Amino acid sequence: MDTPAEIAVPRNHGRIQWLAISSILCVVVGIWMLRGATAPADAAAAGSAAGSVAASGTASLVAGWLSIAFGGLCGIWAIRRLRDKRPGLLIGSDGLTDHSNITSVGFIPWSDIDRIEAMVVNRQPMLLVHVHNPQPYLERGSGMARTLRNANWRASGTPIVVAAHALAMRGDLLQAEVQRRIDAARPQVAG
Repeated sequence: MDTPAEIAVPRNHGRIQWLAISSILCVVVGIWMLRGATAPADAAAAGSAAGSVAASGTASLVAGWLSIAFGGLCGIWAIRRLRDKRPGLLIGSDGLTDHSNITSVGFIPWSDIDRIEAMVVNRQPMLLVHVHNPQPYLERGSGMARTLRNANWRASGTPIVVAAHALAMRGDLLQAEVQRRIDAARPQVAG
């Protein structure tokens, strides 16, 4: 039996570039909010404004810092993804290697996969990979990735969600190829 060729599915860099640009805009808006928040606070301190002006200045300060923090973290993640030369998904003869999103688990052997399922959330296609034993996959990676994988598990029944929208391959074609590989590997696993 011929071993199927390995397929390296690149990331959709257009989406990652859009995230990087949006993150920069988020940081700029946060800085603008911080600059605007200092004027009402100074006026309130001088006694020329009521407490509501000071409260709105505090709200702008909090929103500005949150915008900078969120935009900065997303920007750092996007820049790291743009510099990462690994494919978003590697479909090999022995399994999948997923690097499509922040909750990616890396290598998943075909023998661990029970079934796959397509899902669309906010018009974003995703491929749910159901495994026989999710616990080892829930425990991989950083604390934030583990927390997000647990949320995936509670929401969809699996910790492994391949972000098909982040890949340069249509979701339906991706699902068909992965299913074909699973079907091809099943006799090897059972035999």
